Amino acid sequence: MLAIGNNFGVPAEAFRQLGGFSPMYYRLAAEDRDFCSHWRASGRSIIYAPDMVVLHAHALTLVSFIRQHFHYGRGAWMYHRVLAQRYRRPQRIEPFRFYLSLLLWPLKVNQGMRPFLLMALFLVSQAAQTAGYFRGFLAELNEGTSPGEKRVTHVT
Repeated sequence: MLAIGNNFGVPAEAFRQLGGFSPMYYRLAAEDRDFCSHWRASGRSIIYAPDMVVLHAHALTLVSFIRQHFHYGRGAWMYHRVLAQRYRRPQRIEPFRFYLSLLLWPLKVNQGMRPFLLMALFLVSQAAQTAGYFRGFLAELNEGTSPGEKRVTHVT
């Protein structure tokens, strides 16, 4: 089971034992997913606690919202590539029905015009993430490196 951390708590010592968050994901917002993968691989469990409420908000404009989701997409690309290398198998993205249910979710829980605003934001976020994911793919092609590797240029 893969998990996205978003907001979670773990004992500090266990966090340090697993190496904490990888700096490879700096500004790409996938460090929590990678950490959760390490957590599960170490035999630890993840418990979903629906009664816990964590308020986590960013003051975003439309441009910064799009930029944030673009970075999420780049992080997802890197994360999927790291997992593919770690487990020696390609990683799959969610099936289309997952994204369709995400898009339609506001209609199930809200009435009035607000669901359509949420649906529009979901569309924008998914388009930005897809663009970021594709950008990660292109960057890897251009650099000829795998995630976590740094391209070294020798100057003589």
